[in-house]
Amino acid sequence: MSRDRNDNVCDRLFSYFLGEMTDEEIRAFHAHLSDCPTCREELKELGQVWDALPHAMTELELPEQLKSEVLGPLLKDQAQSKPAYPVKPGKRRYRFYAAAAVLALLIGSAGLVELSQWRNRSLTHSDNLHLPAEVLERYSLKPFDPAVPAASGQVWLTAKGGSMELVLQTSGLPALEGEQAYQVWLVKNGNRLNCGTFRVDSQGNGVLTYKIEEEERLFDAIGITLEPDSGGSKPRGKKVLGT
Repeated sequence: MSRDRNDNVCDRLFSYFLGEMTDEEIRAFHAHLSDCPTCREELKELGQVWDALPHAMTELELPEQLKSEVLGPLLKDQAQSKPAYPVKPGKRRYRFYAAAAVLALLIGSAGLVELSQWRNRSLTHSDNLHLPAEVLERYSLKPFDPAVPAASGQVWLTAKGGSMELVLQTSGLPALEGEQAYQVWLVKNGNRLNCGTFRVDSQGNGVLTYKIEEEERLFDAIGITLEPDSGGSKPRGKKVLGT
């Protein structure tokens, strides 16, 4: 993945470094890092700048005015940066050194409770890169709608770093119309837990991940229904796939 062609993605490097991304955004940026040597190098350099800063500090609340004055222009430029042309390497380096300068200036301002939290989060994300994922269970989904006998799916229950996820993949499902969505349910003792919705491509392929709690793990069955929209808390449409 070229930085010049995906500079809007590359511009999120500082947010990734600070741990200001959702789990889904982190996974997407991990994939970007694997294809972007420039981002990997700048992430390494940011880490070196961070490690060079003093870690023993008094934890004081950073004044809102200072946050706005120091971080505001940089983050505003980052949020609005959607160039329609390749960004010159010099400009990208400027953004990196501006980010490093922000770190140094904040250290010097002695208002660092939030930076301590950022450091802990960024270290956690880095550690998670090296944690192996383990497949605990695997489930096959079979079609329940006679009109789509070729539909199928797989579900994996995975564990990584003390958390668990259901990872679902489908194929051969009918294309959706309008606001329609496929909805995933875990069934236990006749009760249904909503695990979210997904859409499919032209080949009926769909993907969904759901963070599952320990108490939700002992379900009886998995079902997928075709719903009129994604806002339902109970099944309203027909079942198309299930265990």
